[in-house]
Amino acid sequence: MVYLFLSDNALENDTRNIINVFYPLAHIKVIRCQGQYTSLKSLLDTGEFAIHVQHKKLKPDAVQITTRLCDNRRVWTEGETVYGLPEGYIKDKAFKYGLKRCVLKLLTRYTGYRPPWGILTGIRPVKLVNQMRAQGVSAAEIWQYLTDELMLSNSKGSLLMEVSDIQQDVLASIARDGVNIYIGIPFCTSRCIYCSFVSQVMGTRNSNLEEYLNCLLEEIRCTGRMLGHAGIRPLNIYIGGGTPTSLDINQLRELLDCIRQSFSFEGVEEYNIEAGRPDTIDKDKLTLLYGYGINRLCINPQTFNEKTLKLIGRKHTARDIIDKYYIARKIGFKNINMDIIVGLPGEDDTMVANTLGFLDDLKPDSVTVHALAIKKGSHLKEKAVKSRNTLRHNYICNTAMVYDSLRKMDMIPYYLYRQKYMHGNEENIGFCRKGKEGLYNITTMEDSHSIIALGAGAISKAVLNNNRIERISNPKDTGVYVNRIHQVIDNKREMLEMLTLKNQ
Repeated sequence: MVYLFLSDNALENDTRNIINVFYPLAHIKVIRCQGQYTSLKSLLDTGEFAIHVQHKKLKPDAVQITTRLCDNRRVWTEGETVYGLPEGYIKDKAFKYGLKRCVLKLLTRYTGYRPPWGILTGIRPVKLVNQMRAQGVSAAEIWQYLTDELMLSNSKGSLLMEVSDIQQDVLASIARDGVNIYIGIPFCTSRCIYCSFVSQVMGTRNSNLEEYLNCLLEEIRCTGRMLGHAGIRPLNIYIGGGTPTSLDINQLRELLDCIRQSFSFEGVEEYNIEAGRPDTIDKDKLTLLYGYGINRLCINPQTFNEKTLKLIGRKHTARDIIDKYYIARKIGFKNINMDIIVGLPGEDDTMVANTLGFLDDLKPDSVTVHALAIKKGSHLKEKAVKSRNTLRHNYICNTAMVYDSLRKMDMIPYYLYRQKYMHGNEENIGFCRKGKEGLYNITTMEDSHSIIALGAGAISKAVLNNNRIERISNPKDTGVYVNRIHQVIDNKREMLEMLTLKNQ
């Protein structure tokens, strides 16, 4: 239990976010209080601690922040004076950063752990660097901001700068007037223990696959007509899930045919599909995908260790992954991505090295490394029993080994994003061979292009003038999506009107 004593509601999110970096599964009880700090040592049980946050105005533009942490043994204190603040400073970025730094330093002293990402908890850290570069900020100034203001470790600061460097050439080469298309198939053959997506297991009593597909095809057709009328063309198309290749070959053909007939493919640079589970693909399906112009294929093993595959809920073997990969290569796929997850339950360095050995032999064109995230709605969240320190120690070792191995395979890091509740406060990162960068991944994470997202749970994003972004979400539940399909299509019309006005 963590007790958090605050004088103002506006302090809670920032303080809670930093606590979650150290204790992602902790139960935090917030207590409103006013006045001076009072020691709670005698009231706390072993393993419990309390954090008390105070702030006091010293000058018209200066505020003293004081944070204290106590357990049943002793008290730790950290403070910082923040200058140049406005009158209503409580929501000012400089004050919020100062508060986060104090809490971070406090918990670092208490745990002995220094989070590599410092106080940075946003999901798009590379976008921050890219924006500063666009504003003419020098590399030295960006580095100082990352390491001093945000307290990033040198390794994470270097990683951000490297990914940003790689993205500059890619973003400069991509047409600016297109949009990304996302098409969601929220169905799988089974549910992995780490999965938190709103997806259905096919063949279960509650599955409404046929109804869903009919409505999805209607949304695709209507959206295609609206795009054509507005003169907006697709740039990258991404079919995700769930597992889209869970569809049988006739359903898959119907989907691909609808996409081909509904959208202009003139200028489409990347056409990607998630064929994540090798037990959902065969020679016939792969031949079909290739024939419809899919030019980037994702076959996602997550791990090549048989014991772990069974534990996480996969219904295939490592041999299945290898066989399907070589079938795809023989058919003609020249751009294959593989996802792996580091931090899976029970995996140590030897098991991760085994997965890396398979990747080195197979030589995919890109590898996306996911940090295990324990999220609400996943079976893993319910079963999480290991200590935070054990998971963090193993995870950091594995991450360093994975990145080093991928670099030795002549791969470079080309995109990066972060999520809540990630083990070790790490990141998800894509490595690729030069020239095989995932265009949809980069443009989505950097908010450089609008996304027209179709299907249940899909979130469309309109990137407007002055870096303004408007989002429109489809219902997450497939049944609600089916019942509200006409409203979903009306929402697309509203979004495309915004994009049309932007282009005028």
